[in-house]
Amino acid sequence: MKKNEIKNLKAKNLVELTKDLKEREEALRDAKFSLASGKVKNIFFIKDTKKTIARIKTFINLSAKGGSASGGKKEGKLK
Repeated sequence: MKKNEIKNLKAKNLVELTKDLKEREEALRDAKFSLASGKVKNIFFIKDTKKTIARIKTFINLSAKGGSASGGKKEGKLK
């Protein structure tokens, strides 16, 4: 996944993220069935789709909590 695709995910709202998540999960399911039947040649697609699903779920959780997608870095000094 390229940086501009990650930025596009950050810009989406909760409804769009949920829709995209369902589409990716369905694509992953289809790819797994194709792999089991020997039709798939590009195994990297499955790995990439899993990572994309994890990123989408992360952005959904962040938007549900009202947080920002800054990578989990805390601001301020430790005492």
